[in-house]
Amino acid sequence: SGQLADLMFSKESNEIGDVLAPQKLLTIAQTEVQHISTLEGHREALVKAFNDATERLLLVSPFLSINAVNKDNIISLVKAAMSRNVDINIVTCAENIVTSGTRARDAVTALEATGATITKKSRIHNKTLAVDSKTLIEGSFNWLSASRDEKFSQQERSFAYHGEKAGHLIQSAWDDAMSKDKGSQNKRT
Repeated sequence: SGQLADLMFSKESNEIGDVLAPQKLLTIAQTEVQHISTLEGHREALVKAFNDATERLLLVSPFLSINAVNKDNIISLVKAAMSRNVDINIVTCAENIVTSGTRARDAVTALEATGATITKKSRIHNKTLAVDSKTLIEGSFNWLSASRDEKFSQQERSFAYHGEKAGHLIQSAWDDAMSKDKGSQNKRT
């Protein structure tokens, strides 16, 4: 590969100039990207998402815990967003509700009581937060189950994509999250 580089850079006429970058990559490059690497940063992003949403909010968290829901006042945030006519969709893993015990079941009950759409899908693992058509956050942080105590928190990393150019990524996240699988159950009360 070193010899190829030497040849390519030896003369200006050797430049490869007729290759176009894929449109998706160009769009991402033109989007503001933020790296979130702390527990506090993730918690702030979650609260900001609920407060900034004007149309719709998608939250995919494969695990749920009433402890995390309560610590971040998620019920109040959901109710406040819904009072502004924001469509709230929370997607979680159906199998994890069964295996995680009462903390998960209590979280589902509390979230369902808000009137938000709760979708239980089979075998999901992604952690996604999408706000309107302007912000998408993808990473390792379990939005509604991660410990809120620094001494027990994991090393978590997420990338946030902001701006109108992120719209197609956001739509793709919505399409994926809302697609039916054999185990899906949507509930809106």
